Amino acid sequence: LWGGLAATSPRDSVDVLKKMAWMTAGGPLVSLFTALFGVTAGLLLAPVSREVGFFLLVFGASGFFNLLAVTLPSTTGGFLSDRSRFLVLTSGGPKAELVAAQAMVMARNFGGQRPGDWPNDAMETLANAEGINLDSLLARILFVVPYLQDKGQVTKATEMVISVMENLDTLPKVLHPTVHLEAAYV
Repeated sequence: LWGGLAATSPRDSVDVLKKMAWMTAGGPLVSLFTALFGVTAGLLLAPVSREVGFFLLVFGASGFFNLLAVTLPSTTGGFLSDRSRFLVLTSGGPKAELVAAQAMVMARNFGGQRPGDWPNDAMETLANAEGINLDSLLARILFVVPYLQDKGQVTKATEMVISVMENLDTLPKVLHPTVHLEAAYV
């Protein structure tokens, strides 16, 4: 529940932050609808069928508690809640640009585009991400390293892997095998 992540896979670079903000807001909006529908329908149908009314009330309550969980600005295991991610996306700045660049590159990756053909401006944003945190380290190991390898810049890719490995403890332990796997190919 906490630490869920919503992301878009933009097809272009037009209004990426705005599109991602709407996608991130979609989860809490669905939870709100679920809560309102379940409680309202449960109260209306309880006199007709206690079982159906009870089911719908529980359904609505689960929507409410999910809404509460995802709208509290928090971080769990390095992942932002929907509200925290929404605030990042709507505030702009380097962190929002990093999130947008990750989504743009991920969309191209899932679309089968070679790493060397990924947009140079997005790759520059990912390579120069500020700080040592989950987003910047994953951007480097998952996107920048394959990009550099595909461009034939093996030395730079190796340096990037070493910098991520030196900060491995910053990442949640569940991601350590992913980093080791990516590092094995350099």
